[in-house]
Amino acid sequence: MEFFLRFERLAVLFSNTPIEGTVDRTFKPKTTAVIEESETIPLIEYLSYMVSFLLYPMVILRDPHESIADYVEQTKRLFLDGSVCGIPA
Repeated sequence: MEFFLRFERLAVLFSNTPIEGTVDRTFKPKTTAVIEESETIPLIEYLSYMVSFLLYPMVILRDPHESIADYVEQTKRLFLDGSVCGIPA
C-alpha cells in the first residue's frame, strides 16, 4: 500500500492528462448516479495535501481547497516540526 501511494503521487507529478485508472474502473459504482469531484472526503484531501507538502518541497503546490484551507494553515507548522524531529530515545 505504501509503495502504491508513493508511486501514485510521483505519477501525478509527471502526468498531464487525467484518465480513469484500473482501480476506478474496477470499483466504479454500479448505479447511474454521477458522483461529483467536490464530494471527496475532506480528511483524505487534507492528508493528501499535507503529504504532498512534506514529500515534495520542491514542487509549488496549488492552494488548498477552501474546505481544508483553515486546517492546512493551522497544522502546517506542526507537520514541519514533526518531520524534522530526531530519532526517538
